[in-house]
Amino acid sequence: MSAGIDLEELAKRESAQVEWKEGVADWHDVVENCVAFANDYHNLGGGYVVCGAAERKDAYGFPRVEMVGLAASDFKRIQGRVLDACNRNVSPPLAPLIQEIETADPARRVLVFIQPATRDAHSYRKESRASGDYFVRLDGRVIVAQNGLLRELLVRKQVLSPWDEREATSATSAAIDPLAVRAFLQKIGLWNSARSIEDFLNEPLSALAPVLGRIEPLSRELRPTHAAILMFGEAPQRLIPSAVAVFSIYPGIDRGESHAERHEIGGTIFAQVEQLFALLATENYGVTDKRSAEANISKYPKRALHEAVINALVHRDYEDREPVRVTVFSDRIEIYSPGGLPTGVDAEAFKAGTATPRWRNRSLAYFFNRLHLAQSEGQGIPTILREMRSGGSPDPTFLLGERSVTCVLPAHPRHAAMRELREIEREVMLGNSDSAGERLRELLGRDAYNERALELFCDVFILNHDPDGLAAWLRESRVILSRLGASTQVALAEALGQDATESAERQELIDELQALAAEGHLHEDHALRLVASLRRSGQHDRAVAMIDRLMANNVSLRSSVRLLRHRGEAHIDLAKACARALSENISPTLRQRGNTERDKHLEAAQRDLDAALGLAQSDTERAPIERGLEFLKRMRRRS
Repeated sequence: MSAGIDLEELAKRESAQVEWKEGVADWHDVVENCVAFANDYHNLGGGYVVCGAAERKDAYGFPRVEMVGLAASDFKRIQGRVLDACNRNVSPPLAPLIQEIETADPARRVLVFIQPATRDAHSYRKESRASGDYFVRLDGRVIVAQNGLLRELLVRKQVLSPWDEREATSATSAAIDPLAVRAFLQKIGLWNSARSIEDFLNEPLSALAPVLGRIEPLSRELRPTHAAILMFGEAPQRLIPSAVAVFSIYPGIDRGESHAERHEIGGTIFAQVEQLFALLATENYGVTDKRSAEANISKYPKRALHEAVINALVHRDYEDREPVRVTVFSDRIEIYSPGGLPTGVDAEAFKAGTATPRWRNRSLAYFFNRLHLAQSEGQGIPTILREMRSGGSPDPTFLLGERSVTCVLPAHPRHAAMRELREIEREVMLGNSDSAGERLRELLGRDAYNERALELFCDVFILNHDPDGLAAWLRESRVILSRLGASTQVALAEALGQDATESAERQELIDELQALAAEGHLHEDHALRLVASLRRSGQHDRAVAMIDRLMANNVSLRSSVRLLRHRGEAHIDLAKACARALSENISPTLRQRGNTERDKHLEAAQRDLDAALGLAQSDTERAPIERGLEFLKRMRRRS
C-alpha cells in the first residue's frame, strides 16, 4: 500500500479535480471519471476518484472528510473491474494509479484512483455499446462530450486540426479569387509579383499564422483551408454554408413589432464586415444637445460597434449552422455569435475585459490584426468597455450561453430621452394633449431645461387654450428664462400671447422672452415668428424696433428678404395709423406733426421694400413686395 495522499488536503482543492464517492453503486461511473480526468478538458492536470469517503462541512463551514471506507470484498471488486475496464474498454487504454488509505475501522479502507492528464483523447465503450463516448468534467459533473464540446476536445488533443486550419477537402485552388489574395497581400505589405498565389497559400506568412493551403503529395493539388475560403473564396457559402450574417432592424424594443427590416449577408468575411459596418452607420446617427459641452453624441461609439462585429465574425464557431446576428432595436444593438467561450476562459474575467486571450480561429484573428481591423490580442472586449464608458453610454452586457456569446450595446441615454419625446410628439399630433401634458410635466420635473420638451409643452398649452396655465408653470418651476435658447424663448412667448386679453403677468413674461430672444442668435424662421406675433397683436412699432434689434445683433439677418418686407409693411401699418389720426378734428400743430410722422414711415417703408425687392430671388418672394410698393404709391397720391 502506498502512502502520501492527504484527503483533508484534497477536500480543499477545486471540486473539478476530485470526485468523492461515499459508496460505489456503479463502478462504470468511476471509469467515466478516470476518462474525464485523463481528457482534462479544463487543463487541471488530471484528478482523483476517492471511493469510500465523503466530503462534509465542519461547524464553521470549512471542508472536512468523513472516511467511511469500503469493505474488503467491495474494495477488491471495484478495483479489479475499474482497472480491467480502463485497459480493455478505454481507447487508448488507461492505467490509473491506486492508493489505499486506512480508516479507523481496520475492516474498511478508502480506495483512491489517481488519473493524470494525458496527451490523448480517450473514449470509453461499455459492453453493451458499439462505440465509445468521450467524457469530460464540467462544473464538477461528468458528461459526454458532443458536438462543439467534442470538437474542441479533439482539437485540444490535436486529434483534429482547428476548424480554420483544416483543408476544405472538396475545394481546389479554383475556389480562391486570386485578385482578393493579391489585394490582401498588398495591404499587409507581403505582395511579391515573382511568386504565385499557391506559394503564398502553401507557406506560413508568420510563426503565428498557419498555412492557408496544403499541396497533396500525389496529385499536387492545392487544398485551401477553411480560413482561406472564408477570406478569399469566390463563393464561400457554397463550401461553408454557416458563414453568413443576418442584419435586422426592429423599430421598437423587441421582436414583437409588426414589421422589420432584414438583410442576409454573404461573401467573404471581409465583405461581410464592410457591409455590416455600412448598415450600422445608417443607424448610428447623432443627437445634438445645445446645453452640452459635446455638441453631438453618437447613439453608439463607432469603435465599440466595429470591435463587437469583428469579434462576432472572427471568433465564432463556424461548425455551428447558426449565422451571426446583428439586431438593431430602438434602444440597443444585439450582436449574437455562435459558439460559447473557448475552453479555459473565465466568464467573469471575460465580462470585465481581463480574460487571458484565446483564439478560436487563429488564422482569422491573426490576419484581421494585420489589417488593423481588430484590436491587438486580447484587447477587443476592453476596447468595447472603454469606448462605451468614455462616450457616456451604459456598459455593454455579455450574455454567455453554452453555444453562443451575445454582446448587447445600449444606446446613449440622450437617445432614450429623444425617443420618449418622439412618442410624446406623436400624442400631441393625435390630439391627446392631457396625456402628453402629464408626461411632459414628469420629464420637465427631471430636467426643466430640456428645450424640445419645453417647446412641446407650449404646443400642449396652445391646444388647451391655457396661456395662464403655462405662466403658472413657469412661475412654479422657477425656470431661468435667460438659460433657454432663443427658439425656445420665441415658442414660450407665442404660447403665452395666444390670448388677446393678456394679463399683466403674462405680458411681462412675453416682453422679457422677446427681449431675450432678440439678443440671441436667432434663425431667420424664429425671428419671423417673433415679429409676426407682435404684428398680429397690432404692436407695429414694437415689431419695427424688434427687427432693428435683431438685425443689429445678427449680421446674417440684415439681408433677410422676409424681415425687410415685414419691417416695410409694419411701417405702412404705422403710416396708416397716422393717416387715421389726421382725419380727426385735431389742432394744426398736431396735424403737421402727424404728416411728418406719416411721411417718415412711408419713406422707411419705401427703403425696406426696395431693398427687399433687390434681394428677392423668386416670383414668390417678389409678389408681396410689389403689392406693398403699389400700395405705397396709392397712399402717397392720396396724401
